[in-house]
Amino acid sequence: MSEALTGAAFKQQLRQGVPKIGIFLNSHSPTVAEQLAHSGYDWLLVDTQHGPMGYESLSGMLAGIANGGAKSLVRVGGFSDRAGIQQALDMGGDGVLVPYINTADEARQAVSCCRYPTAGTRSVYFPQRSMNRAGLLGYAGAANANTIVALQ
Repeated sequence: MSEALTGAAFKQQLRQGVPKIGIFLNSHSPTVAEQLAHSGYDWLLVDTQHGPMGYESLSGMLAGIANGGAKSLVRVGGFSDRAGIQQALDMGGDGVLVPYINTADEARQAVSCCRYPTAGTRSVYFPQRSMNRAGLLGYAGAANANTIVALQ
């Protein structure tokens, strides 16, 4: 389980070929998400693109996943889903999976939504769940390195 890993360390292990086992969640249950996070998975992906969850249940699911020690990813609607990307990260998601990437420009737009200036265009708001542990400066200062951005 990757409980103590930062997002940056998680990504580095992936680059080194260390296998990471995870599962997609289409249920909108925070209880199921937390139970699965305690089951030894390295990551859980909450599929908001196809699943029935709204922001309220997504928030509970991300809290449960964090409590269980797995990394949390949220599959959003696409590279132009700035609101979905922002909400997923603000609510404490460790990263996002962005589908429908067909061009380099679409990839750049998706990554830009996930990174704070000057590396990107993500907006800052305090307080939000992602900043609960480290505060605004502690979270935002390391977020560009720690946020996991997967493109599909």
